[in-house]
Amino acid sequence: ATNAVRRQLDTVTLESVFDPQFWKGLTFFALVQPRGDILPVRTLYNDRSTNIGVNPLTSTQAIWFAGPDLVAATLLTGRPPKILRAIRVIPRGLQPGLKPVNLRGMVEIDPRIQDFYKTVVEARAQAKIDPRLTQSERDGLAGFLKILANAGSYGLFVEVNARPSATGRRTPVAVFSGESAFHTTATVEETPGTWYYPVLASWITSGGRLLLAMLERLVTDAGGSYLFCDTDSMAVVASQTGGPIPCPGGSHRLADERQAV
Repeated sequence: ATNAVRRQLDTVTLESVFDPQFWKGLTFFALVQPRGDILPVRTLYNDRSTNIGVNPLTSTQAIWFAGPDLVAATLLTGRPPKILRAIRVIPRGLQPGLKPVNLRGMVEIDPRIQDFYKTVVEARAQAKIDPRLTQSERDGLAGFLKILANAGSYGLFVEVNARPSATGRRTPVAVFSGESAFHTTATVEETPGTWYYPVLASWITSGGRLLLAMLERLVTDAGGSYLFCDTDSMAVVASQTGGPIPCPGGSHRLADERQAV
């Protein structure tokens, strides 16, 4: 889907990303030659442990990224990343054996015609204010639905169970990472969980970063600044009275000529 993905990124606008139908076209992965694009990178940020940060990335080695991250990069830099190759995953058919379920006897969902996770999230919001329930029942149902949504929509798809090798010695393992594949040995064996499906998990995390990119654009386009983002939130710089706030390096000036945002 290389040419189609290139055309898709060439026409991305902030307004288009707010259309729910647009998101249905983000089920792709692309091999990118990073050239200062704002993309997620797992690396050492404190010289001790690895973490994922979203920052300008340049690399002589091409790297695979999920579709939503490439849309986010396009929104934040104003130009699409350089796509070398792209593949799209297309859903086909309906999983056999699907049937309605009644969560805690209070939330009915038919996955054949409803979006399971969307319904769970909306049911949680409704449970918090449901006048038919006591406060204890509201808290219990809302808490259950939150855990179900988080673990069910992401955790299950990345579950890997690690255990020492049965022999206690290093055993052969095959490693697959992006374009590379190689064999090595390890003292730990990793067994995927029943629902392990990293393709879907990659879209979920990259989709979250796209939401943050949209929020970043809204704040910065309005002339605002933000302090940090984390998973699903943003700390916007503000005061109770509004107006500029002292900040070294800011593009605004206070009456005493201090830099501000």
